[in-house]
Amino acid sequence: MCLLPDLILTVFLVVTIFYFNMKLSVIFCFFLFCAQANGQSSFPMEYTRWYTAMNSCGELSATHYYTCGDTTVENEVFTPFLGRIVPFFGGLTFKHLGWFRKTGNQVYYRTDWFAPEYLLYQFDLEVGDTCRVVRNYTSIGGSAINLVYPLFEVAYTDTVLIKNVWRKRWVLTSDDPEIGNEIWLEGIGSTRGPVDVTYCFEGQETTLICMSQGFNVLYKSNDEWICAILSNPDCNISTGTSQRPSENMAVFPNPFSAFLDVLIPELPDIHVRMINAMGQPFSLSYQQTSEGIRITRGELSSGYYRMELLSGGQVIFRSSVIAL
Repeated sequence: MCLLPDLILTVFLVVTIFYFNMKLSVIFCFFLFCAQANGQSSFPMEYTRWYTAMNSCGELSATHYYTCGDTTVENEVFTPFLGRIVPFFGGLTFKHLGWFRKTGNQVYYRTDWFAPEYLLYQFDLEVGDTCRVVRNYTSIGGSAINLVYPLFEVAYTDTVLIKNVWRKRWVLTSDDPEIGNEIWLEGIGSTRGPVDVTYCFEGQETTLICMSQGFNVLYKSNDEWICAILSNPDCNISTGTSQRPSENMAVFPNPFSAFLDVLIPELPDIHVRMINAMGQPFSLSYQQTSEGIRITRGELSSGYYRMELLSGGQVIFRSSVIAL
């Protein structure tokens, strides 16, 4: 008779411990899922490549997009955005397409350093939310290019596993029938391309084929695609700007080998400092030129650096550079 209460107590303890452990497992799995879903790299990223194409237009519609090294201006980070268009007759054309700026979950875009800035993505939207963003609308058949501002509404959201990373996905409807609907992927952008909305003669729209950062492919629209994204030797265009945009400083070539030119107004007492990924500073010598200064690499090792120009002990300009 005395064993019954002990048996009941034992069963109760076993059930309680099992329930508690299961609850902890569920909480842990949920936390891990959320960490994976929200832990991917933010958009945009330095040295990222996108490749978009349309089957019906052939090579005429194939476009390779790039971002180069980030530039810091008055504590804001700007990323230059470039593009290579592959025409049907062969060869390549290259141009600077604009600048990205990310703040929180919002990505802004401007077509030129002195052009107005527009909202490009808003990665914190929930079902029912709306946002008006900028899109560069191109119709290949009509050769028309227009900057449009469709109003998108979030139809639904979910989370998808892409290249072993959980990414949030937004399905949005547009109030512009020409632009149509979009799908966004966190850390990647639109499945139609990072900025442009391009249509072919038959009305087919462009598709983001793949996206990579360095040699790491982050996204493929089809596992059978070979992500032959063209290399970009043209990141040596002017990617730097001054702390005051009106001065419009520039850095090139970037990446660099023997020297680095900086177009700046003549300033007294300039000191050049390179800071490597470990936070170690290196001082470099320079020569005054007719348009700025030429920095001599000297014994600086290959790698990524944050270049800073100081005058009077104050940082007046900084930019990310690569020493080859």
